[in-house]
Amino acid sequence: MQIQIQHPSTGKTKSFNYSHFLANKDLEFDKEILVDCNRGVYDFIAKGDEIIVDKHEIYDKEKAVSFDKGRRYEGIKENKKTNQFAFFKKIINEQGTDGPVLSVGCGTMYWEKRLDSDLVFFPLDISKHMLREAIDKHRTKFGIHANGANLPFADNEFSLSFCIDSLPENFYGNKHAQNTRKKILLEMNRVTKPGGKILLLLPNSMKTKFINTVKLKKFRGIPNDEYGFSPNNLNNELIDLGFDIEHFSYRMSLGPFRSQRLINSWNSLISFFRINFLGSIFAVIKVK
Repeated sequence: MQIQIQHPSTGKTKSFNYSHFLANKDLEFDKEILVDCNRGVYDFIAKGDEIIVDKHEIYDKEKAVSFDKGRRYEGIKENKKTNQFAFFKKIINEQGTDGPVLSVGCGTMYWEKRLDSDLVFFPLDISKHMLREAIDKHRTKFGIHANGANLPFADNEFSLSFCIDSLPENFYGNKHAQNTRKKILLEMNRVTKPGGKILLLLPNSMKTKFINTVKLKKFRGIPNDEYGFSPNNLNNELIDLGFDIEHFSYRMSLGPFRSQRLINSWNSLISFFRINFLGSIFAVIKVK
C-alpha cells in the first residue's frame, strides 16, 4: 500500500509504503531532505505555518488529555449506533476504499476508532499534542503533523477523506476563517481521487446557540454566538467552490438511545420539517 508524500517546503514527492509509517521510520526524500519521526509524529509543517501552529499548540496543550470528555459531552457518546455513526458507516460501505482514508483534523481520533470498520487511516492534525494523545491511547501508531491548508500528499491519493468537526470557525475572525476553510477544502479535493468522496461533519451554529441558551454559557471557552457554522452559509460556500454536493443534511445524536428505528424516525422528522437547528451538519462531496 503505497502513498505519495509531498514535502511541503521543497515540493519533492516520493512514494512510501504504509508499513513505513507503522514502523515509525524516518522519511528520507533524498540525502538532504529528511522528515523525522518523533514519538510517532511526523512533522510536515511548512515554512510560514509556524505561527498558526504556535496558536494551536497553546490552545490544545492542556485540552488534549480531556478532549474525549468533550466529545462525549456533545452527545456523540460511546454508543456506536448513534445517528452520526450510522450515517458515516452507510456512506463508507457504499463508497468502499482502495487504500488509506485521510482524516484532516483528527484530534485524538475519538471518532475514527468508533466507526467499527476495517478502515486504514492517515491521521493528520495541526496539534502535536492531539496526535500524541491518539498514539498514547493506542488509536493509531503514527500521526501526520501538518496544516490542513497545505496537505503533504500528491494529487489523487485517497478515495475517501474526512473532516470531522475541524474546519476553522468564526472565532478565528470571519475573513481569516473563510479563507482558511476554502484552502483546506480545496486541498482535500486535490488529494482525493476523482469519484472519491469528502465527508464533512460540522457543528451547527443554530443548534449550538439553542443548546447553549438552555444549558451552556460557553463551550470550550468559546462564546456562544461564535461557535459553529450557519447551514445556509456553509452550503453556499461549498457551491461557490464548485463542489458537487451529493448530500447535505442535519443529524442529531440521540445519546443513549440504541434503537435504529428511533434514530431513522428522528432523522426523518428533522428532514421533513427542516428543523435545521437541532442537528449537526453532514455534507458529502463527490470529487470530480
